Amino acid sequence: MFEDQAAITCNFCGKPILAYSIEAALGTGLLEEAMVSTDSEEIAKAARRYGAAVPFMRSQDASGDYATTAEVLLEVLENYGEQGKTFDYMVCIYPKAPFVTAKKLAELKYEMMCSRQEVGGNQD
Repeated sequence: MFEDQAAITCNFCGKPILAYSIEAALGTGLLEEAMVSTDSEEIAKAARRYGAAVPFMRSQDASGDYATTAEVLLEVLENYGEQGKTFDYMVCIYPKAPFVTAKKLAELKYEMMCSRQEVGGNQD
């Protein structure tokens, strides 16, 4: 197991640290699903235990030390596209962010919608 994988699944105040990001995402009520992209079966198992979807495993190309967040997100969108799923918005929450809350994510969506209206975008 890589050191980073151990950190993601380590116990932080009674649960794996990635559980906080998943709970925040699910707690907003704004997202269709909380999805975790990983190449680790251990992380996938922990993610599912806290309600996240892991519909596919991350490729080797998107898992290396030099893989960027953009590459990972593009791979996720491509994999969902192959399943016929598309999204209007995508939120990337890092797994080691235990202080992100559902309230903060909901406030972010509100700010995004206000910004879109200010520049003449569509209202959702």
